[in-house]
Amino acid sequence: AEYHIAVKLDDGKVAAISCNCQAGQRGQMCKHRRSLIEGNDDEITAASHTISEFQDALTETDIALAFKDFCDAENRKKEEDKAFKSESKKFGRVIDG
Repeated sequence: AEYHIAVKLDDGKVAAISCNCQAGQRGQMCKHRRSLIEGNDDEITAASHTISEFQDALTETDIALAFKDFCDAENRKKEEDKAFKSESKKFGRVIDG
């Protein structure tokens, strides 16, 4: 399925990014917006700006800063999940005697 991503600019900076996929319509991070923010244009079929123009307009915006915080939290969660799994296995070995 094709989805439409709309980028709202304010004074040449990205102010909002919307997507008409289900996650995007619920206000959640979707893979389409994430891909665009990460600079991946593999799935883009039509655009009014190049990916580099978009990246320039994204620099130092609230969206860019929030995305960095989101990625940092995601990485912390992955590390915590890995630690939890390790501790769970350790507990299983200890409790079994």
